[in-house]
Amino acid sequence: MQPLGPLREDPDYGGHFPGTFLRCRRARVLRRVAAAVVLSEHEQRERERRYKVWEHADEPVWDEHGVINPSRQMRENGVTREWTRMLRPWLGPDDVGSAGRLLIALRAAGETAGEEEPWNTILDVVPALDRDCRIRVERRPEHDRSYWCRSCGTRLQGRDHAAVHQLGERAVDLLLAIHGWNDPQVRPAVLGLLVRAAIRRDQSRWTWLREASRG
Repeated sequence: MQPLGPLREDPDYGGHFPGTFLRCRRARVLRRVAAAVVLSEHEQRERERRYKVWEHADEPVWDEHGVINPSRQMRENGVTREWTRMLRPWLGPDDVGSAGRLLIALRAAGETAGEEEPWNTILDVVPALDRDCRIRVERRPEHDRSYWCRSCGTRLQGRDHAAVHQLGERAVDLLLAIHGWNDPQVRPAVLGLLVRAAIRRDQSRWTWLREASRG
């Protein structure tokens, strides 16, 4: 583009990146590089990374890998990089709230009539859930059962503990704490919904739970 007339700073960006985003009233097109270019949301955010910041130019929304850098307000609310590293890369600022809560899952609940969708979305945007561990069940005398993790060898105290271990104990702890779901009246229901979503996604990882539930 060839500017026709004086240039001025784009008021939406000039404060953060002086001299980078400019406007003019008229311009002449000198060369067309490409037409009808459509970028995915992921591709758009990758290209915006240098210019997408929280309050100041030295506070980028994402690091070079697409992990959200907690904003000042997030940090004040207790959100840490440990949590944002557990999330899918290139989530947008509108997907994760100032307290770290997954607004993208709340939107999914509002956009569909199905109760399953927000829990499917949580599994999608928190890849740390149900990723590394897998349970082995051993029968013991008197119809009792022993639960072990095939991956790390941990012995687990009962079926519920085994289910949380397979989901990922640290990821579950952070998810529940950040969303305020640690109340004893709420926690079991939330874990049940998460497990059901994980079973829908990959039944083969959870055959042990179905067998253990048969008595």
